[in-house]
Amino acid sequence: ASGKKTKIIKGVQYTVCACNGRYLYYGINREADGVDLYALNLKTGKKKFMTDGVGTVCVAGKKVVTDTNSGDADNYPINIFKQNGTGKKLIAMGDGIKIRGNRIHYLVTKYDKNGIKQKIYSCDFNGKHKKALTGWLKTIPESYWKE
Repeated sequence: ASGKKTKIIKGVQYTVCACNGRYLYYGINREADGVDLYALNLKTGKKKFMTDGVGTVCVAGKKVVTDTNSGDADNYPINIFKQNGTGKKLIAMGDGIKIRGNRIHYLVTKYDKNGIKQKIYSCDFNGKHKKALTGWLKTIPESYWKE
C-alpha cells in the first residue's frame, strides 16, 4: 500500500504461487514436474514444506487447495491444507482445480479409444459431497477457466 519494497525471501528458480496476506505460498520450480511448495509465515519468516509436484494453488479463507502437475491431463492428488501448510489431506483425484464459493471444482479425466474425456466435479472442503456437474466432455468450456 505504501509502495515500499521489502525483500521477503531469496533463492533460485522460486515461483510465487499464492498469498493470503499472512502466508506466502511459493516453491522451487521443477518445470514439467511442478513446484515443490512451501508456506512462508510473513511475520516470523518461518517456512513449512507442504508437498511436491504442485501445479495449481488456490487459497480460500483459512484453507489452501493444491493439485499436482505432471505435464499430462490425468487424475492426480488434490490436497487441502491449513493456511500454515500443515494438515495435508487428500480430498480427490483429478486436476484443474477452481474454488467456487464454498466448493472445490475439479476435472476428472478418462481415456478411451476415442481419446481423452473429462468430467467436471464438485466437492466441499472436506472432500465430501462429491457431485458430477457435467457428463463426459471432449472439451472443457472456456467459462470453467474464468474466475
